[in-house]
Amino acid sequence: MKILSIANISNFDDINSDSGYIFNYLLANEFMKDKNEFAIVLPEGLNNVEKFKDCKIYYSNIGTTKYSSRFAFNWDSFVEIINDFNPDLIFLNQCELTAAIKALLISNKNSKTKILTYCHYPALHVDENSNSILDYSLNNEGLGETIVYNILTAIN
Repeated sequence: MKILSIANISNFDDINSDSGYIFNYLLANEFMKDKNEFAIVLPEGLNNVEKFKDCKIYYSNIGTTKYSSRFAFNWDSFVEIINDFNPDLIFLNQCELTAAIKALLISNKNSKTKILTYCHYPALHVDENSNSILDYSLNNEGLGETIVYNILTAIN
């Protein structure tokens, strides 16, 4: 199977402690143990790629902060990458981008490539009264609602 992972990097300055980076190299190792081909999309300018030495590496402007990693979407770059690698599965490490990836696949008449994602961080907390509240660190000027909506869209 050919797996293309689009990493979510939000701690570019300390990449070795970035959860998306760590998760992706652990995931890559597990998939490749079973003789799958694994390719990864990393942010432009990332030089620390030793952990992905056995993978095909692509670079794109995918964002490197808590907001840009959730909203950056380089349509043309992703079309080129997907056409070049021709994956069976896209593992989307930033579920907020699921609808955009699905639209890209549909627009390019690609019905064979499947999307797999998961929600690493739901952007919600529970207060002392057991009410769900938006994560304050992702809710600058009300943006948290959009993030949660995009997560729910990915589930749908």
